Amino acid sequence: MMEIPIPRHTPPARRTRAVHELIARRAARDPEAVAVSCGDESLTYGELLRRSRRLARRLRGLGVGPEVPVGLFVERSPAALVGLLGILEAGGVYLPLDTAHPGERLAFLIDDARLPVIVTRSGLIDALPPHRARLVDLETLEPQDGADERPANTLLDSLAYVIYTSGSTGRPKGTAVSHRAIVRHCLGVARRLGLTPADRVLQFYGLSFDLSIEQMLPPLVAGARVVLRGDEGWSAAEFGRRARELGLTVASLPPAYFGEVAREMAREEAGAAERDEEDRLRLVTTGGERLDLDRLALWRRGPWRAVPLLNGYGPTEATITATFHQVPPGREAAGGRVPIGRPLPGRTAHPLDRGGH
Repeated sequence: MMEIPIPRHTPPARRTRAVHELIARRAARDPEAVAVSCGDESLTYGELLRRSRRLARRLRGLGVGPEVPVGLFVERSPAALVGLLGILEAGGVYLPLDTAHPGERLAFLIDDARLPVIVTRSGLIDALPPHRARLVDLETLEPQDGADERPANTLLDSLAYVIYTSGSTGRPKGTAVSHRAIVRHCLGVARRLGLTPADRVLQFYGLSFDLSIEQMLPPLVAGARVVLRGDEGWSAAEFGRRARELGLTVASLPPAYFGEVAREMAREEAGAAERDEEDRLRLVTTGGERLDLDRLALWRRGPWRAVPLLNGYGPTEATITATFHQVPPGREAAGGRVPIGRPLPGRTAHPLDRGGH
């Protein structure tokens, strides 16, 4: 099977840079490369950097700095990446507020995190519940807001983002992750997935899930293009067509949706030969729950059965994905289960028994 290469040598130690600093270096290197696209809208690396720095200066003017949480209330669009990077550049703590969530949950998050500032756009302001936060409208940022200002050095042990649990088993809890942890994660994911500027990486998950961060920041660190799915959703039946039209090379899918896509692709298997030249997909990952063997069997019958498949695992508290297993084609998993694999570069895994030993 085709293995995803893992570099064997670690470069000499250098000063660790925050993730937004690494992305700024990419933008300086190739400012005209497309950083993000969604439908007919796209931003180059240069424009993404300019817009995020305008936002960062506005936020700093409102007192945003280390350990200050900032809510981001926008749809899945290029504005989401501007907001995320702008908050990080300002030194603030990114907290996504999902536009699809009911007002009650939004009110809880705003109150529990004591948000002093929320970044949004004018068309969404009325959808927010009552609050005392100051609002920053992305649509009113002007060039004089600091397009060329360089960000201050980031405190790597300060917080970078907070993701709240669903609250399905009780009160939602915020999981806080530092700049040091997320930059190490981004570098590890980029290496493990072999991301390059030639890649087009699908951003599929809602912004309130931590996997959405993994689908945005590591590709940008690697100079790849982030392709946003948008809020309209894709049926499993149209996923193959969309992937080909958009030239996707890497896609991370939830196991349930992965199973639906596998079923649809298995039905199309007879026509795979005519589509080979259109397909650029080189890697698929899935994770978040156990990978069902029935879904895996369907995938093996489809036209993408030779595309490397990685099964990922990781709790939010351990900074998104902690381990990956490359599923070998044509062999059943030992014990009827697909392994969760080995840790990402820079990580360690400690298997424990029921007694904690």
